Amino acid sequence: MLIRKINRSVFLRLFFSYMIIIILGLGLVGLFISFIVEGYIYDTKRDELLRKARMVNLTIQQEPTMSESDINFLVFFDQSFDTRIWVFDRAGKVIATSTTEEVSKGKTVDTAIVESVISGDNVTKGMVFEGLTKPMLSVAIPWGKGQEVYGGIVLHSSIAEAKGIVSNIRETVLWGLLLGMVISVALISYLSWSISRPLQKIDAAAAEIGLGNYSKRIDVSSE
Repeated sequence: MLIRKINRSVFLRLFFSYMIIIILGLGLVGLFISFIVEGYIYDTKRDELLRKARMVNLTIQQEPTMSESDINFLVFFDQSFDTRIWVFDRAGKVIATSTTEEVSKGKTVDTAIVESVISGDNVTKGMVFEGLTKPMLSVAIPWGKGQEVYGGIVLHSSIAEAKGIVSNIRETVLWGLLLGMVISVALISYLSWSISRPLQKIDAAAAEIGLGNYSKRIDVSSE
């Protein structure tokens, strides 16, 4: 009876020790995969917006002012890329947009963004714009030709699709973790049983000896 209790205790300790290790391991792996994939999706989206912004700049870079044909190009790119486009001057004042639904001309862009763009840098993170009614992923690049910078071009793209992809990936990872848990429970149960089974043999042999069968022996089939 004592050995049976020891056997049960060893089995449970092994089982729960392995389970805790597996749960922590799978959980950390799942979180790591989720964050890596999310970062990759958003970085890919930003790179795509930067490429589109450069195409817009190539089209409207001839003059430091926005003509009617330039604005028509903005509308065309808006519809083609499914992105909102703003153009601002060196003072940060918005002088043209591809749509009038979100912001009107005359509003200004944050000074930090303007300074970065005027100095020739692209801005891809940490941007907040007044007038946006939906969560957007935004990038800003210099507007100009050669070394001459007229202002900046901002492209906004909805992140609803990206969020949906991330959500689906996280759901897939979660189901994968649950499946891994089920498989792990089966493997851990077998492993714990295989380790504790010799104690069952000892228990049975001790019972036989207790009944007077002193010839009882335990067959050892492994190391």
